Amino acid sequence: MTGYRNVMQQPDNPERRDAGRGAGRPGRRCGGADGAGHWLRIPLGKLRNDRYVPLHPELVKLLAAWTAASLEHIRCHKRLVADHRGTLDRHIIARIVHRVGRAAGVPGVHPHRLFVEGVPTAATANDITLLQLTGGENDSKSRQLGRFVADVAPFNLTSVNIRTIWRRDRYLRASDHVSFESLGYPAARFTEPRENFDHEHQNVQVVNGVQFGDLIEFVDFDYVARVAAVNAATVWALATAPGTPKGLQNHTTPPGTLSGTNLTTLTWNANPESNLAKYEVVMRETTAADWTDTIDVGNVTTVTLDISKDNVQFGLRAVDTAGNRSPVAFPAVAA
Repeated sequence: MTGYRNVMQQPDNPERRDAGRGAGRPGRRCGGADGAGHWLRIPLGKLRNDRYVPLHPELVKLLAAWTAASLEHIRCHKRLVADHRGTLDRHIIARIVHRVGRAAGVPGVHPHRLFVEGVPTAATANDITLLQLTGGENDSKSRQLGRFVADVAPFNLTSVNIRTIWRRDRYLRASDHVSFESLGYPAARFTEPRENFDHEHQNVQVVNGVQFGDLIEFVDFDYVARVAAVNAATVWALATAPGTPKGLQNHTTPPGTLSGTNLTTLTWNANPESNLAKYEVVMRETTAADWTDTIDVGNVTTVTLDISKDNVQFGLRAVDTAGNRSPVAFPAVAA
């Protein structure tokens, strides 16, 4: 039976580490096994990375008993590989995942990581102090770009589920987009859901039977096509939408001798587009990942809302006559 195996049969397998912490947690991607046990090996991913899923002992018994009694049924319906007649390649796995996903009401499983920073790379000490005073650490230009991408490149358009990660880049790492962020531009990093470091920044060589190097046979062109669809959808949306509103300010000076106000007054500069239709104030709870509420304020450059700025976050976007929406601007504090 090739559907599962005991990883302890391969003492040199690097996947043996730290498995004890994952035992009994089906579905978790683990480092390997410190003790005996059966594991499901899944050669899945952009670069065919292996996944090891721990199997409960009782499940192993049930699988073995069912397999022994159902060989012809298994071969006929291809529900489980009962012998060594063939290999489960990524295309077969993809079809199985899609079929099960559709039955479960899940549209698809093609994750694509999107890294976006919170505190801007180019932030000064004064900028950081202001972020602390206003709670704007989750509203950098890059975070707004990330929200925009997730909105304009949905799965039904790109066949990709975008997984937004609130980090500038991978843990303790940085890539080319950071050079743009250092100059104050919004930027983001797209990357595959799980890197295979055998084929990244490696010389082309074979070591202990393992092929290293960035070679064409390790490229998943179906995945590349989906990534291109995300890029194209994002670039098209940025090119056709109005520009992000400029000069957005949140006015905090209370009237008269009052120490504060529960009103929120926003002002901004008019967009230059001739086909501009209106502006929308967007709003969300401070703990929400994305904007949840929209207020149509018309084609104006100022609005006062009877909503306290202390409790929510505000943003502003421009909308043209075709309904295209700009990325959201986050307000600065008015002097």
